[in-house]
Amino acid sequence: MKVQDQKIQVHPEHEDLAALANQGFDALWQDLQGPVLDRNRLRRVEFVEWNGEAFYLKRFLGIQWKNAVKLRFLERPHCQSQAFREALVIERLRNLGFHPPSLLLAAEETRLGHEQRSLLATAPLPGLSLSELYRDRPMPQELLLRCAETFGKILRAGIYLPDLGLDHCFLLQGDHLGLIDFHNARFSPAPRQRDLARALAHWFKSPGGSQLWDQVVPFTEAYLRAAELSQWIPGVLFRLQRRLGS
Repeated sequence: MKVQDQKIQVHPEHEDLAALANQGFDALWQDLQGPVLDRNRLRRVEFVEWNGEAFYLKRFLGIQWKNAVKLRFLERPHCQSQAFREALVIERLRNLGFHPPSLLLAAEETRLGHEQRSLLATAPLPGLSLSELYRDRPMPQELLLRCAETFGKILRAGIYLPDLGLDHCFLLQGDHLGLIDFHNARFSPAPRQRDLARALAHWFKSPGGSQLWDQVVPFTEAYLRAAELSQWIPGVLFRLQRRLGS
């Protein structure tokens, strides 16, 4: 009985990566290495320079059982690995006209349907994060509200992003807003008011977010109106202000 499986998808423009992928998951895992930018017990983010290409690599070292159940059965998109779920979110966002990073590669190794290891490679966004741009100067309110409306439109389109943050939002050419980090994003179940309050609290507690606390009310209102959830404004604001201690 086959108990271990591998699945690898490489963007067709990246022929060298595809050639490496033909050698199997272990070749990708071992050859694609770079300085670690962020880490926890089960995940690392690395910046990899390999064969003339530079990209960010998420290296998933495993998954807790409770999260594996959510991943495979309770939340959509249903996937066997965290890398492929994030890849599907990126594809959906791009198809809807938003601006996530370009996807280079997604790969997973599973055993009896349970994720053992997985990899996700994405291209750097060509811009600076809002936390970098506005580290020493105030963010224009017009830009702040445009962020709120963009997040609300994404929610209305059926994608819940719980990890909102100024460090996850980039100002690109043409004044487009680029977004990164969809590890915990999902299509369903739809978020409740407390979920949205938690996501908004994450935004205001992200690097640089504390200077925006006087904009909590207009930001929340713009976000929920764009999501066509105006009726939730009082409840979400109440929960958000409790989370922020205001």
